[in-house]
Amino acid sequence: MLRYLNSAKVKLLARTEKKNSRHMDTQMNLYAASRLELLSQLGAIDIAVPPLSSGRTKNHAEQWSICRFLATYNEADFIAFPLRVIHTDKPDYHLSMGTITVGVEITTSTPPQYAQAIAIRNIFYPNGVIEPELFTWDAPKRTESEIIAILKRSSESLHGMGWIGNSVERQWAAGMLKSITAKLKKLNSHGYGNMARYWLIIYDNIPQAALDLNEAMSILVNQLRS
Repeated sequence: MLRYLNSAKVKLLARTEKKNSRHMDTQMNLYAASRLELLSQLGAIDIAVPPLSSGRTKNHAEQWSICRFLATYNEADFIAFPLRVIHTDKPDYHLSMGTITVGVEITTSTPPQYAQAIAIRNIFYPNGVIEPELFTWDAPKRTESEIIAILKRSSESLHGMGWIGNSVERQWAAGMLKSITAKLKKLNSHGYGNMARYWLIIYDNIPQAALDLNEAMSILVNQLRS
């Protein structure tokens, strides 16, 4: 999970100026003969991710995810050099390490209603309050006007039930499980090639209060094993 990532090893740029985000219109491919060379190349890549209502694309999340992943795990024993990273489709990236090629698929874990609420808020209520528990994975499908009405009410006073016990961790695990299950179905479908190994990177964009990640991961692992 990307929540474990630590970017201390490399300064990845996060410029938000539109003029500096043109690389997002192209796909990242790189070759590194060593860890130092990899970090040097990653440090030159702008991985800014704009708001949902300001032109964010699938490529933004994918490039942010693969760069953070490689920057964090470049010293791990499962990353070997020379390393070639090739952007493809189905899966999103090929990582070639000598005789080993790994397919990397990237997905975003965000409740659809929550993403829609953010986009609407950014347009109509820039300072509005979004109560995440009103826009969960199981939230009913709402129209734009219904979401605007909820945002207006929440800006006046909070109406959500809040979280109790380990509900934050259970909600996070449920969202991750939905994302993993959906992506596994796609990976097993036609068109994804036949690689011996696949890695799944999840761009975690699930809203929640303070999260006990260890407990949340324990819940998720138990669900995956059941």
